[in-house]
Amino acid sequence: MIFIPVLLSVVIWAWLLVGRGAFWRSGPVLGAAHPTRPLQITVVIPARDEAEHISDTLRSLLTQQFDGELRIILVDDNSSDGTGALALELAERDGRLRVVNGKPLRLVGQARCGRSRKV
Repeated sequence: MIFIPVLLSVVIWAWLLVGRGAFWRSGPVLGAAHPTRPLQITVVIPARDEAEHISDTLRSLLTQQFDGELRIILVDDNSSDGTGALALELAERDGRLRVVNGKPLRLVGQARCGRSRKV
């Protein structure tokens, strides 16, 4: 009686391996994409009190080899350590960098507490 399930299992595995022809492999491999127009990439960086690392981060992004239009927007969220000033120095030298002064919004926290505020 045990012979039938074993035989059935062997037949199923033989069919999967031979009959289906490598069913475990992925589908066709696609070739490289060739864009018809230049790519436009915008990087948005929210930052608060990141003066220690922001210059290295921005310089690293600005030195990337990229065939397209790259824009970087740094949102300074009321930093107290000069993060925005460091970014502004770099923005004066490179037109791809823009610094925006932001204000923290606490609407999500207020909504969770059941409070509302008109904006």
